[in-house]
Amino acid sequence: MFRFKRVKAAFCAVVLAFVLFGASCSEKDGSGYLFKSSLMGNPKILDPQIASDESSLVVIGNMFCGLLRVSGDGKLAEGVASSYTVSDDGLKYVFSLKNNFYWHGPNDYKKQVTAEDFVFAFKRIFDKSTKSPYTSTFLCIKNASKIISGEMTPDSLGVKANGNFELEFELDYPNANFLSLLATSAAMPCNEEFFKSTKGKYGLDDDSCISNGGFYLKEWQYDPYGENNYIIMRKNSYFSAVYPVYPSGLNFFIEKNEENIESDFLAGNTDCIISGTNKKLLKSDCMADEYETAASGFVYNLKSETFSNKSLREALSLCVDRSAYADELSGSSAAYGIIPSGVTMLNKSYRELVSEKDKSVFNLELAKQKWNEGLSAIGKMTILNVNILVPQSFEDPERLKYITQQWQNGLGFFCGLEVVPDGEYRSRILSGDYEIAVLEISGSYNSPEAILNNFKTANASNIIGYSNPEFDRIMDESGRSKSLNECVKLYSQAEKLVIDDAVYTPLFYEKEYFIYRKTIEGIGFNPFTKQIDFCGAKNFK
Repeated sequence: MFRFKRVKAAFCAVVLAFVLFGASCSEKDGSGYLFKSSLMGNPKILDPQIASDESSLVVIGNMFCGLLRVSGDGKLAEGVASSYTVSDDGLKYVFSLKNNFYWHGPNDYKKQVTAEDFVFAFKRIFDKSTKSPYTSTFLCIKNASKIISGEMTPDSLGVKANGNFELEFELDYPNANFLSLLATSAAMPCNEEFFKSTKGKYGLDDDSCISNGGFYLKEWQYDPYGENNYIIMRKNSYFSAVYPVYPSGLNFFIEKNEENIESDFLAGNTDCIISGTNKKLLKSDCMADEYETAASGFVYNLKSETFSNKSLREALSLCVDRSAYADELSGSSAAYGIIPSGVTMLNKSYRELVSEKDKSVFNLELAKQKWNEGLSAIGKMTILNVNILVPQSFEDPERLKYITQQWQNGLGFFCGLEVVPDGEYRSRILSGDYEIAVLEISGSYNSPEAILNNFKTANASNIIGYSNPEFDRIMDESGRSKSLNECVKLYSQAEKLVIDDAVYTPLFYEKEYFIYRKTIEGIGFNPFTKQIDFCGAKNFK
């Protein structure tokens, strides 16, 4: 983020301080504060139907408001929609929209937000020229599959406006997660008139962005060769006439590395930060909200001569005694399943609904039996020269030795750790240049579905190449269910199937912290998208 010491001229420092920091004072009720945060890298595009990188999503989350929003407690709340109805068969959703939402854009652009803005946004998702990564997310909408295959055009999509303030969705099949999906960034509205006026630059600069959310984009400065890069946002008075917006604005500092982000937070130049287990960031003047939304475990090269053998994979999984290292971990906890406790359903932790202890079982005698069966099948007496591939960003690789020591003692299998830069790690996973690797599994939204999709055949996030028709069938059935209770049962079956196939050995649930100053209240954080919601934030500084 921006540092005064980088600016050589004192006069420039004063000018930049005025522009970037502005008045950071709060009123007595905590409102009116100018919040400062940082982004890892420049947002690629501020177009909700396209953006998928974290920096873009953070800004988009404060610029746009969809039909529904995720409230501070993680529950769905009203957005542009004031109410909705769902048909008994789960195939029709009708939303009534508020009539007091307006777009805020450059050159005093102001226009009412209507149902047509949502229709246009969804049609853009399925327009091939958009190249949206979210087509699979909304496959349940009527005719979506036929539009993707080219049998129909986006105009055939099952979404339509019944006048200015009623929006109707028709689905090809029920989807119990549909309402949650409507609160994601991809479901934000898009004004066709403004979109076309940008002539292909929509979301790429400050003159090509509009807002119907809590803040509008005032300035976006980015020079890939410079250091003083930032995004300035200010309170959107049109939105605050509908929902409270307490800050006067937001300043995002665009950084090139985590070190700069951490050092500026420690120096007091920013108000909040997302962190793993970096204890030095947990200062006495800070609060830390803890989340457990990712799991780390071992994956195996399913095409290698050695670990294409299921018995060998089963042996390694059965040999892991999580109770032996559960009390030794810092910043994580022992994982028996794939889905961590931070994932919720039916307003409860998924792990409250589905016990994890029957997912991964420790059985040393069976592990030895499977190991010998596997060695016999591949015609070897032992396995040598295997290293576990570890990305440089993995927190505390030393904790992996708890498991490798168990393998050594229980099976006589020796392996080391090979820590490599993240870029090399990913390319080697994709090319199959590994035997065993540690892999973090997470989802882009709050649902077991988002995490389990990492194992679905042909899914872009399935980087290990796992394919099981039964798993795909279960996941397809869950995606067509209108009952969340039924989904819970199906997700449990799918999770166990992946573990029983021994393609993923769960080891740790990873903890993440959202850290902010003790004087701050009401700031929201989505640990799945990493979006920070500043609308309700106050600073009693």
